[in-house]
Amino acid sequence: MLIRVTCECGQSFHIDDVHKGSQFECSECGENLTADGELISSHDVFISHSTKNKTIADAVCATLEAHGIRCWMAPRDIKPGADWGESILDGIENCRLFLLVFSSHANDSRHVMREVERAVNKGLYIIPFRIDDVTPSKSMEYFLSSQHWLDAMTSPLEKHLEELAGIIANLLEGNQGSAKGPSAENTKVASQPKRTKSKSKTILAAVSLFIVVLAAALVIPKFFKPAEKSPPGNSSTPVPKKSASETKILEALDKPFKTYFIDTPLSDVASWIADAFKVNVVIDRASLMSEGYDIDEPITIDQKEISLRSALNLMLDAVGGGLDGGLSFVVRDEVLLITTKNYRDSVGAEYLAPKPDKIEGPVPQKLIDSLNKAHSEELVDYPLEELLNMYQAKYGLAYSVDPNSLVAILNMGANPMDPVTLKVDNISLRSILRLLLLQVEARYEIRNEVVYIMDWEEPATDKNAVMKKAK
Repeated sequence: MLIRVTCECGQSFHIDDVHKGSQFECSECGENLTADGELISSHDVFISHSTKNKTIADAVCATLEAHGIRCWMAPRDIKPGADWGESILDGIENCRLFLLVFSSHANDSRHVMREVERAVNKGLYIIPFRIDDVTPSKSMEYFLSSQHWLDAMTSPLEKHLEELAGIIANLLEGNQGSAKGPSAENTKVASQPKRTKSKSKTILAAVSLFIVVLAAALVIPKFFKPAEKSPPGNSSTPVPKKSASETKILEALDKPFKTYFIDTPLSDVASWIADAFKVNVVIDRASLMSEGYDIDEPITIDQKEISLRSALNLMLDAVGGGLDGGLSFVVRDEVLLITTKNYRDSVGAEYLAPKPDKIEGPVPQKLIDSLNKAHSEELVDYPLEELLNMYQAKYGLAYSVDPNSLVAILNMGANPMDPVTLKVDNISLRSILRLLLLQVEARYEIRNEVVYIMDWEEPATDKNAVMKKAK
C-alpha cells in the first residue's frame, strides 16, 4: 500500500507504507513533511489474462499507463525470486479495479478463474474486456453475470482500448454513475460459436498447399543472385562452439531455486525462470501438443533451496504423475527447452552440443555470416511465412520448402507455414531458425544458396520416432 501525503503548497506524494512515520522534505516548497496519511492502493488496475493473449494484454497495459493509470500485470510485476502465488494475491489486493481480458483461452484457464474468484471475494469492481466471441463457462458466468461487459471483437483494437481507458479513468475518479458503459447490445452474452478443428487435414488442402509450395520451390531460387561463396565440396558449415548463452544456462541449473508455485501455468513458470536467471526459456509446443499437454499445465512445487535443475525435474516430472510420459527439459540451440520426457529420452542427454548445418553445394559467405548473427525475437502466433520473408529481405536468406518433405510434415499433423511463438534474446539466427522450425516438426538444409525446409530424419533427434513412442 501507499501513503498519500499532501503538502500545504498543493504538492502530493505517494510513499510506500513501510516508510510510515519517516520525515522528508517537500520538493516544491521545502516544507518538512511526515509520511502519514490516507492509505491508497499501489496500483490502479490488476490486468488478468491468459498467457496466450499476452500481446493484447500488453497493448491494454501500455494504453492505460499512457493515460496515467497504474497497472499490475504478471509476470512483469513479479520480482525475481518472489513467490508467484503471493505476488498475484498481493497484486489483486493492492489494486482498485480488476480488468479481465476475456477470451476463449481465459475462459478455459483455471489460473484466470482463481484470480477472478479472488477479486470477487475482495469486492473489487470487475471490468470484463471481451476480445473473443465465446460464451463464458458456467463457473465464469457465476462470478461475472452481474458485470457490464465491454466488447473489443471488432477492428480497430485501438478504438476499444481508448474507450476502455476513458471508462477506467472515470471509475477511478469515483464517477461510476457517469462512466459510459457498453451498449445493451454489447452486454449480451454471445451465443456459443460452432466448434471447428484448428487444423484442416482435408486432402484438398494438402494438395493445394503442395502445389503452391512446389511452385515456390521451382521459382523462388531463380530470383536470388549468387553471392560470394566458400570453396566447393563442403558438406557442412564448421561445428559451432558452445555459446555464452548455453554456458550461462548450464551454470544456472546449479544455482539455488528460491520460490514455490501452486497451480501456476507452465508458461508463467517458464517466464519467471527466464527473468530470475536471465536465460532464454522456450516451451517445445509441438512435442507437448503431440502428447496431449498444454503450455498452461498447472505447476506446483514447495521445495526451496534446491538447485534449479532439481526443481525443474520435480516440477516437470509431476505433470505426468511420475509415470510414463510427462515433461522434462534439455539445453539446446542456446535455450533451456521445456519438452516431453519422451523427447528427452530420445536425445539421451541434458545438453545437446551445437551441430553444423547440413549443406549441399557451395555456401555463400553472406549466408553463413547471417546465420551466425546475434538476434532477438518476441513473436506470438506470428505467421512463419511472413517471418521468413522478412529474414529474406533483411539478411538475404533465400528459402523454399522441400516438396518431398511436405507430405511427411503434413502427415504428422503439422504445416511448415503454421504460426509460431518464440521469445528469445541475443542468440544466433541459426538457433532461432531451428527453434522456429521445431514448432512445425521441421528442420532446414542449405542447398545451392537456398535454405530448404525439410522434415525430420536425423536419428539422434528423430521427432517421428518420438511421436510414435508417445502414441
